[in-house]
Amino acid sequence: MSWPEGNIMICRTDAIGDVVLTLPLSGYLKKSMPDKKVFFLGRTYTKPIIESCKNVDEFLNWDEIQHKEEKEIISLWGKWNIGIVLFVFRIKTYPDWQKKQNCPPSRNSPPMVSLVVLQSLAFFFQKKI
Repeated sequence: MSWPEGNIMICRTDAIGDVVLTLPLSGYLKKSMPDKKVFFLGRTYTKPIIESCKNVDEFLNWDEIQHKEEKEIISLWGKWNIGIVLFVFRIKTYPDWQKKQNCPPSRNSPPMVSLVVLQSLAFFFQKKI
């Protein structure tokens, strides 16, 4: 598989436990693409945990970034040379295949996780730039 040019940003701005469960992804990415820097976009309260991960090159604070002007964010994006954005989030509903198999959700069912890969800064702003 060929990956786009530029560095990687993992985005996980929700609960701290989910951030902890996402951190191993940075290790996989570093092992697979050692020439790329791995940035992790998180919330202020997750910073100490994210920064303690040896596979994350830099913590990006969503609580600070979200208040910046669009031009400044675009400038930072260029500075960081982001080519791959990974939005990791939990799916709260079960996929169709589970419904078709009559597999009811239970407390012991593993959470379904979606990994969305974006290659465009336009998606970050939810509009065309």
